Amino acid sequence: MNVSISQLVLDLNTSLSTIQLIICFYTLITASLMLVGSKLQDIVGKKKIFLAGALIYGIGALIASVSQNATTLFIGWSLLEGLGGALMTPATISIISGTYKDNKRTFALAISSAIAGIAAAIGPLFGGVVTTFLSWRFGFVLELLIVVFIFLFSYKIKNFKPHLTISDFDIIGAILCVSGLISLVLGILCLKHHHLTTLILISLSIILLVTFGIFENKQKKKGKTPLVDISLLKNHNLKTGMGIRLITNLSLAGALFAVSVFLQSVLHLSAFRTGLTLLPATFGLLITSLLAPKLAMKFNHKIIMIIGFILAIGSTFLLKYQFGLNTHFMDIAPGLTVFGLGLGFVISLGVDISLNTTPEEKQSTASGLITTSQTLGSSMGTAIIG
Repeated sequence: MNVSISQLVLDLNTSLSTIQLIICFYTLITASLMLVGSKLQDIVGKKKIFLAGALIYGIGALIASVSQNATTLFIGWSLLEGLGGALMTPATISIISGTYKDNKRTFALAISSAIAGIAAAIGPLFGGVVTTFLSWRFGFVLELLIVVFIFLFSYKIKNFKPHLTISDFDIIGAILCVSGLISLVLGILCLKHHHLTTLILISLSIILLVTFGIFENKQKKKGKTPLVDISLLKNHNLKTGMGIRLITNLSLAGALFAVSVFLQSVLHLSAFRTGLTLLPATFGLLITSLLAPKLAMKFNHKIIMIIGFILAIGSTFLLKYQFGLNTHFMDIAPGLTVFGLGLGFVISLGVDISLNTTPEEKQSTASGLITTSQTLGSSMGTAIIG
């Protein structure tokens, strides 16, 4: 959708800032509800929650595909697909984690992350082709077809018995968590023009999230089931993995949004040419996303990810002075390639290091924490860098 921004503004008779908000709110809604989605796995069942999310996501894709204005696109994409994503994403990780064991699980999670990285890399080019030669609406039609595919083959998904009941759902914790995360990103979005509002919203976010942490601890001490077992954050690998997922997704989402806006608004490139210009980052991400799972079987995850970060940081120096009115493809291609190569190493291994020391009975919650940090990073990237 980043490469379709100019066409969206034109077709829906809206503004760039409105489209930025819609993109940002998609990831924000997903991030804010992710922990709720991960807890519902334990109450309803992983497979049922995954399929419920897929159904909601499909309905959202259908609505988005026929949008005639920004409001309808917001309802279909940001709201319904965001909610569907919040149910599907943590369930995906915990289903894979619960289906495989030991080295097979490491490889399965690495492959899953690599596929996600490849999808992120292919997205700009695919979006550019579809938008230029057909319509951005066909992107949502494809999503709907994928949902149909999921239901046709859903019998292959392993069933996991839930071990909690609806009475165990922590409503107050959910309200505090969702409100805190939404306030944080709204505060960032107001940063450019409304400094006082930003200060109020971010302060409110800190208060809500601290209160959430205290409340969850009290729930556990009382013998009740908290939305999130805060003690999990003592796990060094999980904390590190969450931080890595947040930083890498903030970087990727923010960079793709900013470069796409530059290419379309300053250089006036079409969606297709924008996708082609982003192709070096796509190839870089694709190559290392495929290599990382294999290298992880031979070398230390830490070494591979440090190399990835060094490459990604190095790319910023290659790109820093390359954006101007006379920028050409070859000016930014080297930097984008190195950027993609670096993030591919990091993104594809981030989930595995987060879960490899987490107890099996806590993996649903851990997957919720990981995916929350991941999608919150994407939302913050679009908000801050955008």
